[in-house]
Amino acid sequence: MAPVIRRFRRVNGKTLEDDGIFAEIGAGVPDGMRVDREGNLWSSAADGVHCFAPDGTLLGRILVPETVSNLCFGGQ
Repeated sequence: MAPVIRRFRRVNGKTLEDDGIFAEIGAGVPDGMRVDREGNLWSSAADGVHCFAPDGTLLGRILVPETVSNLCFGGQ
């Protein structure tokens, strides 16, 4: 099985419950993650940066020649 990003939901504002798999990372493992203003999740992976819609659909990849081991956005 490929490495995955799991989804959790907050219950009663206090606990988390596993809500299943959000997305699969085809290359490497997810490391640094960030959510943008539209709710898209960006994650590093072995082949670059992957972007997923709020429902987990892969929107695209930014491929780079090096393994990406973290992810950070500039600004607030």
